[in-house]
Amino acid sequence: MSFKRIITSIITLILLAMLGIMALPYMKGEKHIFNKESHEVNKVKATTKEKILSAASQLEKDLKKQDLYAYDSKYVVQDEKYKSLYPDMLQALIKNNTNKDIRDVQFGFVAWDKNGLPIKLKGNIDLGKSYIRGVNGDAVNLTAKGTFGEAHGFEIDKDLEVDTFKPIVVSYTDFKGNKWHNPKFDEFFKVYEGKRLKDIKDSDKYIYYKNKKSKTPEKVTLKNDAKLPENLNQKKFDEISKNIQKKSEASPEELEAYIAYLKLMGLLAYLDAYEAMYGLDDIYNYYDIEETNPDDYNFDDYDFSSEYDDSSEYSDESYDDTYDTEETPDEYSDEENYEDTTESSTDEYTDETYTEDTEEAPVDDTYSEDTTELYDSSEYVEE
Repeated sequence: MSFKRIITSIITLILLAMLGIMALPYMKGEKHIFNKESHEVNKVKATTKEKILSAASQLEKDLKKQDLYAYDSKYVVQDEKYKSLYPDMLQALIKNNTNKDIRDVQFGFVAWDKNGLPIKLKGNIDLGKSYIRGVNGDAVNLTAKGTFGEAHGFEIDKDLEVDTFKPIVVSYTDFKGNKWHNPKFDEFFKVYEGKRLKDIKDSDKYIYYKNKKSKTPEKVTLKNDAKLPENLNQKKFDEISKNIQKKSEASPEELEAYIAYLKLMGLLAYLDAYEAMYGLDDIYNYYDIEETNPDDYNFDDYDFSSEYDDSSEYSDESYDDTYDTEETPDEYSDEENYEDTTESSTDEYTDETYTEDTEEAPVDDTYSEDTTELYDSSEYVEE
């Protein structure tokens, strides 16, 4: 090979090396741009996933945070034979998330038959019917952080074949005369009113069954060879186990909030131990609940008080479960946000018997059930 060709080859290699060095920053830049674009794509996917949360799931998430929340519902059979005298009832179990005492509560129901088709509800002595029926709970005296509904029910027509149902709190009036209307009522109506269950995504998670087939899991028992890890406290484990089972019997929402609270307090090891010692593959699947974010909760709204107290390891003053007796301001406390209760709701409702769940004859001085649509009678009431 001639000397000239050798020199030419060397120069060519040097030039190629220089070009490679010069191009390196651009290659890095392209890589950075690609990584950035990939990150943006993943971010968009995550955002899209959040946005496509089913309407029923998003609605339920919002309802849980409201002043009053219908956390459970029951179908009560007063008498198997004499339905005309003792009609079946729908119960709404309502939790007061505020520090205010509530005087009156208005709530309603939607319902479906065994085929998942919507039912127009009708009260026991009601002349009209509609897909959602409003109920006036007068003088319920619901205390701050208290619950209401166990001893009462909305009597339904004996010919209705209700299989599943769903309650919602529509409004309430406190003892200062301030009235709150549920801002999510229209959305509730949009999601559930007149819809088949199969057309409502995730509806099975939030509706209630006449026979309770999907709401009460069997009680768990400790495995014979169960042994608590040495680094965990037995008394604390027993307390958490008891609370998990108690919350699971109360409502799925209560259990979701409690597990989120344990996460926040750094007690995930006890959840793992609970699964292992009770033979559960996954606590969320077993209790049919969602894995929720602790940031979604105001834990002052829940009672997670504990008999076990070790301030050096488990307690957190920022999540004290005691409540002041004084009323605290909330988003509905301003007078301007309430309607004057002197504008009586009797214009919207006609009285119908709404009684306690007892074996005695129905009483007619406690509740009234409306025979019109809750807000706009001209649109939804069937003549």
